[in-house]
Amino acid sequence: MNENLLSVRNLSKSFDNGVKALDNISFDLERGEILGIVGESGCGKSTLLRIISHLISPSSGSVLFNGKEMTNCKGKELFAMRRNIQIVFQDSSAALDTKMRIGDAIAEPLVIYSRRSLLDKKLSKSEIKQRTLSLMNDVSLSESLYDRYPSELSGGEKQRVGIARAMALSPSLILLDEPVSALDVSVEAQILSLIDSIRRERGTSFIMVSHDLSAIRSISDRILVMYLGRIVEEGSNEDVSLRPIHPYTEALLSALPSSGKELLLKQEEAENISKGCPFFPRCGKREKECSCIFPPLVTEERGHKAYCFHQRESFS
Repeated sequence: MNENLLSVRNLSKSFDNGVKALDNISFDLERGEILGIVGESGCGKSTLLRIISHLISPSSGSVLFNGKEMTNCKGKELFAMRRNIQIVFQDSSAALDTKMRIGDAIAEPLVIYSRRSLLDKKLSKSEIKQRTLSLMNDVSLSESLYDRYPSELSGGEKQRVGIARAMALSPSLILLDEPVSALDVSVEAQILSLIDSIRRERGTSFIMVSHDLSAIRSISDRILVMYLGRIVEEGSNEDVSLRPIHPYTEALLSALPSSGKELLLKQEEAENISKGCPFFPRCGKREKECSCIFPPLVTEERGHKAYCFHQRESFS
């Protein structure tokens, strides 16, 4: 069996307004791994999740899930694929139908997939309710909330509803788009602990994107650092946190603590970067060639990588 659950290769996305959100993104996700992707708002991380979940299409590149190309999936094949890849959105309030009771919201994927005969068997109403209550228990939601409406829940409870709904179809991969950005610190810790327990108990893989490096560091096995549509650094949590290679990663780390707040660095307009390093205009270690040539990949033996001219001698 392929060791990687997900493989993203040379993924790019440009929108009709000319904005290039992603530029040649490649990475792998191992089974049972939590991968954290950190970067400021506008760096392309949410666009990346929407392509992986097939909500939008890439301009070029490929996404392989269990070794199978998914970017051209349609119809029943697409529904089957989405059973294994679910997404939890940043705004839990907007993601829930205000007129739908909590129990029905969590049960909705089960109802739809049972009706389309995409589950192992068709489920009765009682079976769906029992599974829904079990899911609520799994994410520490009281059964008393089953008949409540979203407006009656706290922000943390609504985020737990989103996670329970994502778990309903027992996916192999759950995508988390800024799952704790709107929560206070104590609730954030509870949600991150819940995500880790789901991974340990179910073997579920996660990709979590955030502008909050402290949240990413607290839960991820590996970290990707993105800047203006590019991956600039990739490595284990320990390597990226304690031995950063790229100057942008160093800057993010120096901005901590930043829990729940946008990182302090401002982005430059992408059109001013040309073909060089996207961080060139802000980098205190920049060299002449950084402005016109995209940096080479430097890699050390543990798999710690970065695209940076400044660090090219570090691993030689």
